[in-house]
Amino acid sequence: MDSDDSEEPLHNVVEGEDAEPLGEKPMKLKVYKQRWFILFIFSCVSFANGVLYTCIVSINDIIARYYRVKEDRVDWAGNIFPFMYIFMALPSAYMMTSLGLRTLVIIGSSLNAIGTCLHFAGVFGNGYRFIMGGQVAAALSFPTILQVPVRLSTVWFPEYEHAKATSIAMVANVFGLGIGFLQPSYMVPDVETKEDIYAGLYDLYLTHLIFLIVCLGLVYSFFKEKPPLPPSFAAAVSKFRTEDDDSVEKEGESPTMIQSIKVLTVNKNFLILTQAYALYFGLYLFYVTCLNDMVSHLVEEIYIGWMGFSADVAAIIGILVCSVIIDKFQAYQICSLVLTFGVLVSWTLFALSVVRWKSTIALFVTYAMVSLFGAPFFVVGIEYTAEVTYPISEGLSSAIILLLGNLYGFLMVLFFGSWIEKGHLGFATYFVIGVYAVCFILVCFLRQTLNRHDAERHHKRPQTTNGEENDPLLI
Repeated sequence: MDSDDSEEPLHNVVEGEDAEPLGEKPMKLKVYKQRWFILFIFSCVSFANGVLYTCIVSINDIIARYYRVKEDRVDWAGNIFPFMYIFMALPSAYMMTSLGLRTLVIIGSSLNAIGTCLHFAGVFGNGYRFIMGGQVAAALSFPTILQVPVRLSTVWFPEYEHAKATSIAMVANVFGLGIGFLQPSYMVPDVETKEDIYAGLYDLYLTHLIFLIVCLGLVYSFFKEKPPLPPSFAAAVSKFRTEDDDSVEKEGESPTMIQSIKVLTVNKNFLILTQAYALYFGLYLFYVTCLNDMVSHLVEEIYIGWMGFSADVAAIIGILVCSVIIDKFQAYQICSLVLTFGVLVSWTLFALSVVRWKSTIALFVTYAMVSLFGAPFFVVGIEYTAEVTYPISEGLSSAIILLLGNLYGFLMVLFFGSWIEKGHLGFATYFVIGVYAVCFILVCFLRQTLNRHDAERHHKRPQTTNGEENDPLLI
Protein backbone atom coordinates (compact mmCIF):
# COMPACT_ATOMS: atom_id res chain seq x y z
CA MET A 1 0.00 0.00 0.00
CA ASP A 2 2.41 2.62 -1.23
CA SER A 3 0.08 5.05 -2.97
CA ASP A 4 -2.48 7.53 -1.69
CA ASP A 5 -6.20 6.76 -1.62
CA SER A 6 -5.45 3.02 -1.78
CA GLU A 7 -7.51 0.39 -0.01
CA GLU A 8 -6.45 -2.81 1.69
CA PRO A 9 -8.66 -5.40 3.41
CA LEU A 10 -7.81 -6.01 7.05
CA HIS A 11 -6.99 -9.50 8.29
CA ASN A 12 -8.90 -11.04 11.13
CA VAL A 13 -7.15 -10.40 14.43
CA VAL A 14 -8.04 -13.89 15.67
CA GLU A 15 -6.38 -16.96 14.19
CA GLY A 16 -7.37 -20.62 14.06
CA GLU A 17 -10.04 -22.73 12.44
CA ASP A 18 -12.61 -21.95 15.12
CA ALA A 19 -11.86 -18.24 15.27
CA GLU A 20 -14.90 -16.00 15.45
CA PRO A 21 -14.94 -12.67 13.62
CA LEU A 22 -14.82 -9.54 15.78
CA GLY A 23 -17.47 -7.82 13.71
CA GLU A 24 -20.06 -8.45 11.03
CA LYS A 25 -18.79 -6.15 8.27
CA PRO A 26 -15.49 -6.26 6.40
CA MET A 27 -13.08 -3.50 7.32
CA LYS A 28 -10.75 -2.04 4.72
CA LEU A 29 -7.72 0.16 5.14
CA LYS A 30 -7.45 3.33 3.09
CA VAL A 31 -4.86 6.11 2.94
CA TYR A 32 -6.21 9.57 2.10
CA LYS A 33 -4.30 12.47 0.54
CA GLN A 34 -6.23 14.75 2.88
CA ARG A 35 -4.02 13.55 5.74
CA TRP A 36 -1.30 16.01 4.71
CA PHE A 37 -3.67 18.99 4.89
CA ILE A 38 -4.87 17.86 8.32
CA LEU A 39 -1.24 17.61 9.43
CA PHE A 40 -0.51 21.08 7.97
CA ILE A 41 -3.37 22.65 9.94
CA PHE A 42 -2.23 21.12 13.20
CA SER A 43 1.39 22.03 12.48
CA CYS A 44 0.35 25.69 12.17
CA VAL A 45 -1.31 25.52 15.59
CA SER A 46 1.71 23.76 17.09
CA PHE A 47 4.08 26.30 15.49
CA ALA A 48 2.11 29.20 16.98
CA ASN A 49 2.21 27.69 20.45
CA GLY A 50 5.98 27.30 20.20
CA VAL A 51 6.32 30.98 19.27
CA LEU A 52 4.22 32.03 22.27
CA TYR A 53 6.37 29.85 24.55
CA THR A 54 9.64 31.68 23.86
CA CYS A 55 8.72 35.10 22.45
CA ILE A 56 8.61 36.75 25.89
CA VAL A 57 11.51 35.01 27.65
CA SER A 58 13.84 35.52 24.67
CA ILE A 59 13.80 39.28 25.40
CA ASN A 60 13.23 39.03 29.15
CA ASP A 61 15.51 41.97 29.96
CA ILE A 62 13.64 44.27 27.54
CA ILE A 63 10.26 43.10 28.82
CA ALA A 64 11.36 43.61 32.43
CA ARG A 65 12.54 47.14 31.67
CA TYR A 66 9.44 48.09 29.68
CA TYR A 67 6.88 46.77 32.18
CA ARG A 68 9.02 47.66 35.22
CA VAL A 69 9.07 44.17 36.69
CA LYS A 70 11.91 41.92 37.82
CA GLU A 71 13.45 39.53 35.29
CA ASP A 72 12.62 36.48 37.42
CA ARG A 73 8.94 37.38 37.02
CA VAL A 74 9.42 37.50 33.24
CA ASP A 75 11.06 34.05 33.33
CA TRP A 76 7.72 32.70 34.55
CA ALA A 77 6.30 33.61 31.15
CA GLY A 78 8.14 30.52 29.87
CA ASN A 79 8.17 28.39 33.01
CA ILE A 80 4.37 28.59 33.21
CA PHE A 81 4.17 26.18 30.25
CA PRO A 82 5.64 23.06 31.92
CA PHE A 83 3.95 24.09 35.19
CA MET A 84 0.51 24.03 33.56
CA TYR A 85 1.29 20.78 31.77
CA ILE A 86 1.83 19.02 35.09
CA PHE A 87 -1.79 19.62 36.07
CA MET A 88 -3.45 19.45 32.66
CA ALA A 89 -1.75 16.43 31.06
CA LEU A 90 -4.12 13.72 32.26
CA PRO A 91 -7.27 15.87 31.84
CA SER A 92 -6.13 16.56 28.26
CA ALA A 93 -5.59 12.83 27.67
CA TYR A 94 -9.08 12.17 29.02
CA MET A 95 -10.54 14.87 26.76
CA MET A 96 -8.82 13.31 23.76
CA THR A 97 -10.41 9.96 24.59
CA SER A 98 -13.87 11.26 25.48
CA LEU A 99 -14.25 14.34 23.26
CA GLY A 100 -12.03 13.40 20.32
CA LEU A 101 -9.04 14.74 18.44
CA ARG A 102 -10.88 17.56 16.65
CA THR A 103 -12.33 18.97 19.87
CA LEU A 104 -8.94 18.91 21.56
CA VAL A 105 -7.29 20.77 18.67
CA ILE A 106 -10.12 23.34 18.65
CA ILE A 107 -9.60 23.92 22.38
CA GLY A 108 -5.85 24.31 21.94
CA SER A 109 -6.19 26.67 18.99
CA SER A 110 -8.80 28.76 20.80
CA LEU A 111 -6.58 29.12 23.87
CA ASN A 112 -3.70 30.22 21.63
CA ALA A 113 -5.93 32.90 20.08
CA ILE A 114 -7.13 34.07 23.51
CA GLY A 115 -3.51 34.32 24.62
CA THR A 116 -2.54 36.54 21.69
CA CYS A 117 -5.59 38.77 22.28
CA LEU A 118 -4.45 39.29 25.86
CA HIS A 119 -0.90 40.02 24.66
CA PHE A 120 -2.23 42.66 22.31
CA ALA A 121 -4.34 44.18 25.11
CA GLY A 122 -1.22 44.39 27.28
CA VAL A 123 0.98 46.24 24.82
CA PHE A 124 0.88 49.37 27.00
CA GLY A 125 3.46 49.86 29.75
CA ASN A 126 1.04 48.99 32.56
CA GLY A 127 -0.29 45.84 30.90
CA TYR A 128 2.00 43.14 32.26
CA ARG A 129 -0.95 41.37 33.91
CA PHE A 130 -2.43 40.92 30.42
CA ILE A 131 0.89 39.54 29.17
CA MET A 132 0.95 36.91 31.91
CA GLY A 133 -2.74 36.20 31.35
CA GLY A 134 -1.95 35.53 27.71
CA GLN A 135 0.91 33.22 28.69
CA VAL A 136 -1.41 31.30 31.03
CA ALA A 137 -3.91 30.81 28.19
CA ALA A 138 -1.16 29.64 25.82
CA ALA A 139 0.24 27.40 28.57
CA LEU A 140 -3.17 25.77 28.97
CA SER A 141 -3.04 25.04 25.25
CA PHE A 142 0.42 23.46 25.60
CA PRO A 143 -0.73 20.05 27.01
CA THR A 144 -3.48 19.71 24.42
CA ILE A 145 -1.02 20.34 21.58
CA LEU A 146 1.85 18.14 22.80
CA GLN A 147 -0.36 15.06 23.01
CA VAL A 148 -1.85 15.34 19.54
CA PRO A 149 1.07 14.36 17.19
CA VAL A 150 1.35 10.66 18.02
CA ARG A 151 -2.44 10.22 18.05
CA LEU A 152 -2.88 12.16 14.81
CA SER A 153 -0.24 10.03 13.07
CA THR A 154 -2.00 6.84 14.18
CA VAL A 155 -5.49 8.00 13.16
CA TRP A 156 -4.60 9.54 9.79
CA PHE A 157 -1.37 7.92 8.57
CA PRO A 158 -0.33 4.39 7.56
CA GLU A 159 2.15 2.50 9.71
CA TYR A 160 5.11 3.29 7.44
CA GLU A 161 4.51 7.05 7.89
CA HIS A 162 3.87 7.20 11.65
CA ALA A 163 7.30 8.53 12.66
CA LYS A 164 7.39 10.95 9.71
CA ALA A 165 3.99 12.44 10.59
CA THR A 166 4.83 12.70 14.29
CA SER A 167 8.14 14.34 13.39
CA ILE A 168 6.57 16.98 11.17
CA ALA A 169 4.02 17.87 13.85
CA MET A 170 6.72 18.19 16.52
CA VAL A 171 9.15 19.95 14.18
CA ALA A 172 6.51 22.66 13.78
CA ASN A 173 6.60 23.28 17.52
CA VAL A 174 10.40 23.30 17.60
CA PHE A 175 10.47 25.70 14.64
CA GLY A 176 8.03 27.90 16.53
CA LEU A 177 10.42 27.98 19.47
CA GLY A 178 13.17 29.13 17.09
CA ILE A 179 11.04 31.89 15.58
CA GLY A 180 10.06 32.88 19.11
CA PHE A 181 13.75 33.53 19.76
CA LEU A 182 14.50 35.27 16.48
CA GLN A 183 11.43 37.42 15.75
CA PRO A 184 11.38 39.50 18.98
CA SER A 185 15.10 40.23 18.78
CA TYR A 186 14.50 41.92 15.41
CA MET A 187 11.12 43.54 16.01
CA VAL A 188 11.63 44.82 19.56
CA PRO A 189 14.66 47.15 19.87
CA ASP A 190 16.93 46.93 22.91
CA VAL A 191 16.71 50.63 23.76
CA GLU A 192 15.77 52.77 26.74
CA THR A 193 12.96 54.75 25.05
CA LYS A 194 9.58 53.20 25.82
CA GLU A 195 8.05 54.58 22.63
CA ASP A 196 10.35 52.50 20.43
CA ILE A 197 9.80 49.38 22.55
CA TYR A 198 6.04 49.98 22.41
CA ALA A 199 6.10 50.16 18.60
CA GLY A 200 8.08 46.91 18.39
CA LEU A 201 5.80 45.05 20.81
CA TYR A 202 2.71 46.36 19.01
CA ASP A 203 3.91 44.94 15.69
CA LEU A 204 5.01 41.69 17.36
CA TYR A 205 1.68 41.04 19.09
CA LEU A 206 -0.31 42.10 16.01
CA THR A 207 1.44 39.57 13.74
CA HIS A 208 0.78 36.84 16.31
CA LEU A 209 -2.87 37.83 16.59
CA ILE A 210 -3.47 37.76 12.82
CA PHE A 211 -1.74 34.40 12.41
CA LEU A 212 -3.66 32.80 15.30
CA ILE A 213 -7.01 34.01 13.97
CA VAL A 214 -6.18 32.39 10.61
CA CYS A 215 -5.18 29.17 12.40
CA LEU A 216 -8.40 29.11 14.38
CA GLY A 217 -10.43 29.56 11.20
CA LEU A 218 -8.59 26.67 9.51
CA VAL A 219 -9.18 24.37 12.48
CA TYR A 220 -12.89 25.15 12.76
CA SER A 221 -13.46 24.86 9.00
CA PHE A 222 -11.28 21.97 7.84
CA PHE A 223 -9.81 19.89 10.69
CA LYS A 224 -11.58 16.51 10.85
CA GLU A 225 -11.69 13.93 13.61
CA LYS A 226 -10.69 10.93 11.47
CA PRO A 227 -10.86 9.58 7.91
CA PRO A 228 -13.86 7.51 6.76
CA LEU A 229 -11.68 4.37 6.67
CA PRO A 230 -8.68 3.69 8.93
CA PRO A 231 -5.19 3.87 7.38
CA SER A 232 -3.60 1.12 9.47
CA PHE A 233 -4.30 -1.96 11.53
CA ALA A 234 -3.55 -0.09 14.78
CA ALA A 235 -6.17 2.54 13.96
CA ALA A 236 -8.71 -0.01 12.77
CA VAL A 237 -8.69 -2.27 15.83
CA SER A 238 -8.20 0.36 18.53
CA LYS A 239 -11.67 -0.41 19.92
CA PHE A 240 -11.27 -4.17 19.61
CA ARG A 241 -8.10 -4.65 21.68
CA THR A 242 -8.20 -7.76 23.81
CA GLU A 243 -6.02 -9.02 26.62
CA ASP A 244 -6.29 -12.00 28.93
CA ASP A 245 -6.24 -10.10 32.22
CA ASP A 246 -9.09 -7.96 33.54
CA SER A 247 -6.98 -4.81 33.52
CA VAL A 248 -7.20 -4.39 29.77
CA GLU A 249 -10.27 -3.87 27.64
CA LYS A 250 -12.32 -6.80 26.44
CA GLU A 251 -13.79 -7.27 23.03
CA GLY A 252 -15.62 -4.21 21.81
CA GLU A 253 -14.86 -2.25 25.00
CA SER A 254 -12.39 0.46 25.92
CA PRO A 255 -10.39 0.26 29.15
CA THR A 256 -10.75 3.00 31.69
CA MET A 257 -7.84 5.33 32.24
CA ILE A 258 -7.16 3.75 35.65
CA GLN A 259 -7.05 0.25 34.14
CA SER A 260 -4.63 1.40 31.43
CA ILE A 261 -2.39 3.11 33.99
CA LYS A 262 -2.27 -0.12 36.04
CA VAL A 263 -1.04 -1.98 32.97
CA LEU A 264 1.62 0.64 32.31
CA THR A 265 2.95 0.51 35.88
CA VAL A 266 4.07 -3.11 35.41
CA ASN A 267 5.65 -2.51 31.99
CA LYS A 268 9.38 -2.31 32.79
CA ASN A 269 10.33 -0.98 29.37
CA PHE A 270 7.76 1.79 29.72
CA LEU A 271 8.98 2.75 33.19
CA ILE A 272 12.62 2.98 32.07
CA LEU A 273 11.72 4.84 28.89
CA THR A 274 9.53 7.25 30.85
CA GLN A 275 12.39 8.27 33.13
CA ALA A 276 14.89 8.61 30.25
CA TYR A 277 12.46 10.64 28.15
CA ALA A 278 11.41 12.85 31.06
CA LEU A 279 15.01 13.74 31.95
CA TYR A 280 15.79 14.43 28.29
CA PHE A 281 12.66 16.55 27.83
CA GLY A 282 13.17 18.42 31.10
CA LEU A 283 16.72 19.39 30.19
CA TYR A 284 15.53 20.63 26.79
CA LEU A 285 12.99 22.90 28.48
CA PHE A 286 15.73 24.16 30.80
CA TYR A 287 18.24 25.19 28.18
CA VAL A 288 15.57 26.68 25.87
CA THR A 289 14.08 28.76 28.69
CA CYS A 290 17.38 29.80 30.29
CA LEU A 291 19.51 30.38 27.18
CA ASN A 292 19.40 34.15 27.64
CA ASP A 293 20.49 33.85 31.28
CA MET A 294 23.38 31.52 30.40
CA VAL A 295 24.98 33.50 27.58
CA SER A 296 23.77 37.12 27.86
CA HIS A 297 27.06 38.12 29.50
CA LEU A 298 28.95 36.72 26.50
CA VAL A 299 26.70 37.41 23.49
CA GLU A 300 24.62 40.40 22.37
CA GLU A 301 20.81 40.17 22.40
CA ILE A 302 20.41 39.84 18.64
CA TYR A 303 22.96 37.04 18.47
CA ILE A 304 21.16 35.13 21.22
CA GLY A 305 18.11 35.13 18.95
CA TRP A 306 20.22 33.71 16.14
CA MET A 307 21.66 31.10 18.51
CA GLY A 308 18.18 29.91 19.38
CA PHE A 309 17.06 29.91 15.76
CA SER A 310 20.14 28.11 14.39
CA ALA A 311 19.85 25.53 17.15
CA ASP A 312 16.24 24.86 16.20
CA VAL A 313 17.21 24.46 12.55
CA ALA A 314 19.73 21.84 13.68
CA ALA A 315 17.00 20.21 15.78
CA ILE A 316 14.66 20.04 12.78
CA ILE A 317 17.35 18.37 10.68
CA GLY A 318 17.98 15.82 13.43
CA ILE A 319 14.29 15.10 13.90
CA LEU A 320 13.63 14.58 10.19
CA VAL A 321 16.67 12.32 9.75
CA CYS A 322 15.66 10.19 12.74
CA SER A 323 12.06 9.94 11.52
CA VAL A 324 13.22 8.54 8.17
CA ILE A 325 15.43 5.99 9.95
CA ILE A 326 12.62 4.98 12.31
CA ASP A 327 10.03 4.60 9.55
CA LYS A 328 12.38 2.55 7.37
CA PHE A 329 14.30 0.43 9.89
CA GLN A 330 12.40 0.72 13.22
CA ALA A 331 15.82 1.27 14.86
CA TYR A 332 14.42 2.83 18.03
CA GLN A 333 17.08 1.48 20.37
CA ILE A 334 20.05 2.46 18.20
CA CYS A 335 18.68 5.96 17.61
CA SER A 336 18.01 6.40 21.33
CA LEU A 337 21.56 5.40 22.24
CA VAL A 338 23.15 7.64 19.59
CA LEU A 339 21.01 10.64 20.56
CA THR A 340 21.51 10.37 24.33
CA PHE A 341 25.27 9.85 23.98
CA GLY A 342 25.53 12.62 21.37
CA VAL A 343 23.75 15.16 23.55
CA LEU A 344 25.91 14.17 26.53
CA VAL A 345 29.09 14.96 24.56
CA SER A 346 27.58 18.10 22.99
CA TRP A 347 26.45 19.56 26.30
CA THR A 348 29.87 18.91 27.81
CA LEU A 349 31.41 20.98 25.01
CA PHE A 350 28.77 23.69 25.45
CA ALA A 351 29.42 23.87 29.20
CA LEU A 352 33.12 24.30 28.54
CA SER A 353 32.33 27.01 25.98
CA VAL A 354 30.24 28.94 28.52
CA VAL A 355 32.52 28.54 31.54
CA ARG A 356 36.05 28.31 30.14
CA TRP A 357 36.42 29.06 26.42
CA LYS A 358 33.90 31.94 26.25
CA SER A 359 34.09 31.96 22.46
CA THR A 360 31.09 33.19 20.47
CA ILE A 361 31.79 30.76 17.63
CA ALA A 362 32.17 27.87 20.07
CA LEU A 363 28.88 28.84 21.73
CA PHE A 364 27.03 28.85 18.40
CA VAL A 365 28.48 25.53 17.23
CA THR A 366 28.15 23.61 20.50
CA TYR A 367 24.63 24.90 21.20
CA ALA A 368 23.56 23.82 17.72
CA MET A 369 25.10 20.40 18.42
CA VAL A 370 23.15 20.17 21.69
CA SER A 371 19.93 20.83 19.82
CA LEU A 372 20.86 18.48 16.96
CA PHE A 373 21.02 15.59 19.44
CA GLY A 374 18.81 17.11 22.13
CA ALA A 375 15.52 17.38 20.22
CA PRO A 376 15.09 14.25 18.02
CA PHE A 377 14.51 11.98 21.02
CA PHE A 378 11.18 13.79 21.44
CA VAL A 379 9.94 11.97 18.36
CA VAL A 380 11.94 8.76 18.78
CA GLY A 381 10.96 8.48 22.43
CA ILE A 382 7.28 9.20 21.99
CA GLU A 383 6.98 6.78 19.04
CA TYR A 384 9.04 4.22 20.98
CA THR A 385 6.57 4.57 23.85
CA ALA A 386 3.64 3.95 21.51
CA GLU A 387 5.37 0.76 20.32
CA VAL A 388 6.23 -0.44 23.82
CA THR A 389 2.76 0.22 25.28
CA TYR A 390 0.56 -0.92 22.36
CA PRO A 391 -2.40 -1.57 22.55
CA ILE A 392 -2.74 1.05 25.31
CA SER A 393 -3.95 4.40 23.93
CA GLU A 394 -1.15 6.53 22.48
CA GLY A 395 -2.74 9.60 24.02
CA LEU A 396 -2.45 8.21 27.55
CA SER A 397 1.10 6.87 27.24
CA SER A 398 2.36 10.12 25.70
CA ALA A 399 0.49 12.16 28.33
CA ILE A 400 2.28 10.32 31.14
CA ILE A 401 5.81 10.66 29.78
CA LEU A 402 5.22 14.29 28.82
CA LEU A 403 3.71 15.02 32.24
CA LEU A 404 6.82 13.72 33.97
CA GLY A 405 9.04 15.51 31.43
CA ASN A 406 7.32 18.84 32.08
CA LEU A 407 7.53 18.26 35.83
CA TYR A 408 11.27 17.69 35.54
CA GLY A 409 11.55 20.67 33.19
CA PHE A 410 9.71 22.96 35.61
CA LEU A 411 11.96 21.91 38.50
CA MET A 412 15.13 22.19 36.40
CA VAL A 413 14.25 25.68 35.19
CA LEU A 414 13.42 26.66 38.77
CA PHE A 415 16.55 25.29 40.44
CA PHE A 416 19.14 25.59 37.67
CA GLY A 417 17.83 29.04 36.80
CA SER A 418 18.14 30.06 40.46
CA TRP A 419 21.74 28.80 40.57
CA ILE A 420 22.59 30.75 37.42
CA GLU A 421 21.07 33.96 38.84
CA LYS A 422 23.16 33.51 42.01
CA GLY A 423 26.34 33.27 39.96
CA HIS A 424 26.73 29.46 39.95
CA LEU A 425 26.62 29.08 36.17
CA GLY A 426 29.48 26.58 36.07
CA PHE A 427 27.93 24.37 38.74
CA ALA A 428 24.56 24.35 36.94
CA THR A 429 25.99 23.48 33.53
CA TYR A 430 28.25 20.76 34.92
CA PHE A 431 25.35 19.27 36.90
CA VAL A 432 23.42 18.96 33.63
CA ILE A 433 26.23 16.74 32.31
CA GLY A 434 25.53 14.28 35.13
CA VAL A 435 21.79 14.25 34.36
CA TYR A 436 22.46 13.51 30.70
CA ALA A 437 24.77 10.67 31.77
CA VAL A 438 21.94 9.15 33.84
CA CYS A 439 19.64 9.46 30.82
CA PHE A 440 22.14 7.58 28.63
CA ILE A 441 22.54 4.80 31.21
CA LEU A 442 18.77 4.34 31.42
CA VAL A 443 18.51 3.97 27.64
CA CYS A 444 21.20 1.27 27.77
CA PHE A 445 18.82 -0.87 29.85
CA LEU A 446 15.94 -0.63 27.36
CA ARG A 447 14.92 -3.75 25.44
CA GLN A 448 13.48 -2.97 22.01
CA THR A 449 9.85 -4.12 21.87
CA LEU A 450 7.84 -3.27 18.78
CA ASN A 451 4.32 -4.35 19.68
CA ARG A 452 2.52 -2.02 17.27
CA HIS A 453 4.86 -2.71 14.35
CA ASP A 454 4.63 -6.48 14.93
CA ALA A 455 0.83 -6.27 14.95
CA GLU A 456 0.85 -4.36 11.66
CA ARG A 457 3.27 -6.81 10.06
CA HIS A 458 1.37 -9.87 11.34
CA HIS A 459 -1.95 -8.67 9.94
CA LYS A 460 -0.69 -7.20 6.68
CA ARG A 461 -2.60 -8.90 3.91
CA PRO A 462 -0.49 -10.70 1.26
CA GLN A 463 -1.14 -9.96 -2.42
CA THR A 464 -1.21 -12.35 -5.36
CA THR A 465 1.53 -12.18 -7.96
CA ASN A 466 -0.68 -10.31 -10.41
CA GLY A 467 -1.48 -7.62 -7.85
CA GLU A 468 -5.07 -8.71 -7.20
CA GLU A 469 -6.31 -8.52 -3.63
CA ASN A 470 -7.27 -11.60 -1.63
CA ASP A 471 -10.77 -11.78 -0.21
CA PRO A 472 -11.15 -9.42 2.77
CA LEU A 473 -11.70 -10.96 6.19
CA LEU A 474 -14.17 -9.66 8.73
CA ILE A 475 -13.38 -7.95 12.00
